[in-house]
Amino acid sequence: MFFVTTLLLAATGALALTLLPCEIPNETQTGYCIGAGDCQPYQTLKESIKGSNDVTTAAFLQRLNCSKTGICCKSMPTYDNPHVQVFESSTIASRLSVEEHREPVRYTASNCGMESTGDRIFGGQVTGIDEFPWLALLFYQPADGGTVVPSCGGALIASRWVLTAAHCVKGKGYRSLGTLKFVRLGENNLETPKDCELDVDGHQECADKPVDLDVIKTIPHPDYASQSWDKYNDLALIKLAKEAPFTDYIRHLCLPGYYNLTEQVELATANKFVVAGWGHTDYYHTVDSVPSQIKLKVTLPFVTNERCQEVYGNYSLRIADTQICAGGQKARDTCRGDSGSPLMFYNRQQSRWFTYGLVSRGPSTCGTDGVPSIYTNVFRYDEWIRETMAKEEKEGN
Repeated sequence: MFFVTTLLLAATGALALTLLPCEIPNETQTGYCIGAGDCQPYQTLKESIKGSNDVTTAAFLQRLNCSKTGICCKSMPTYDNPHVQVFESSTIASRLSVEEHREPVRYTASNCGMESTGDRIFGGQVTGIDEFPWLALLFYQPADGGTVVPSCGGALIASRWVLTAAHCVKGKGYRSLGTLKFVRLGENNLETPKDCELDVDGHQECADKPVDLDVIKTIPHPDYASQSWDKYNDLALIKLAKEAPFTDYIRHLCLPGYYNLTEQVELATANKFVVAGWGHTDYYHTVDSVPSQIKLKVTLPFVTNERCQEVYGNYSLRIADTQICAGGQKARDTCRGDSGSPLMFYNRQQSRWFTYGLVSRGPSTCGTDGVPSIYTNVFRYDEWIRETMAKEEKEGN
């Protein structure tokens, strides 16, 4: 029995509710999304850290957010392991009287894939200003010399390295975009000079100004053939002119190899992924999809390669083991402009986000029911990614 008033009422027949399942960090048991005031384990834990500097528990409490006002509650009086590793955001640190980091934080495997602990309001497809802080937006200079425009996405995976799709830096599609000029980090809303939102206490929190970093080198995978119909090996590395700052709004995403994750085990348990970016959307309820000015996210189910092949066999496409499929739900998909964005999975055991794939290709009409999108399988290229970065750094290129 849940320790919540709402469910007690439901048990007596006074009220009937359909509860949405949700994931509890560090636990395999499924929780249910209910009002924060109705969840006893949440209230008990929140009360226990009042006036303390327990940032890892504060981060765990934040991870329990499952809607604008909902908390992922469980059927037992306490959570098993209420801690999430995190580098404290200045907002939370100041409220909990935790000393802020005075030395620049280095990009390492130990701090990849972790968002800041700032409390934010969840809900809908719009992301929080500090959510997915590794997302990168690629800007291109048109051949006619016009204004630079954003198109592809990517993920910061090290201080000077962004992972994206090869077709975003090579081939006919790339040439049609123009020349890759710079990579923007820390962006949320392209239409506002400063991105702000309210936290759960009603305080306004504003992000730092986005950072634009010049590109000094692009390295598409050596086996990528831009004219290939199947688009195998569709990934590339972008080397930035200087190191990205490590802040609440700019951080790096984990590669599977950072924590020795294995493809067979991880894909067997990853029943859903998250993709975020600024691609085409009908979020604005226009007749035709338009590029989003706001960073949006979507949750997509995993689709086996066998099932994916059944769908794409009709289009003479061959799905390889170097690709992953996800999606296939009506009006929920990646779309034009999302190319190169990471297919992400939150690993509860490691309490951090990993990239399992990169947006590569999909149906001509985004969000077609029964037709998943195709992603480059990062597991199969993890070694090449890390070896290429290490070689470049060693040679000082």
